[in-house]
Amino acid sequence: MTALMPYLIGFAAMSCYAILTPLAKKTQLDFPPFSFVAIAMGVLALSSAVFAYFFEKDFSYLSIKASAWGNILLFALVNLAGFVMYLMALKKISVTEYQLMYLVSPLIVAFFGYLLLGEAFKARYLVALLFMGIGLFIALYDSVKA
Repeated sequence: MTALMPYLIGFAAMSCYAILTPLAKKTQLDFPPFSFVAIAMGVLALSSAVFAYFFEKDFSYLSIKASAWGNILLFALVNLAGFVMYLMALKKISVTEYQLMYLVSPLIVAFFGYLLLGEAFKARYLVALLFMGIGLFIALYDSVKA
């Protein structure tokens, strides 16, 4: 695998997630948020199980350490909360406004990367957050004041 390949895969993944926002807004308007999440995650779980069966034959769920299950549960709960709030927000704001707010995500990731993984968190990230906040204020001012 070339050094560029992980970045190409990352770009493809990011593109898929970017497509999800307008697709979610278009689809979920007919469903309450928890029902939409249940249906979407049910399809995801079933398709993931099929792919795991064919492509991860060497993996055993019994090999998962007991200590990892707490992190898996936390991951699922945070994902559920985020997904439901995401759908609730999309009912009230445009996909563009949502994605503009999402620009702060890398700094949130950096902060939790520091807390959970001990990764470096640099002071300049806070300066970036200030500029992002000013940019979001400018971009969203008319929508928020209404």
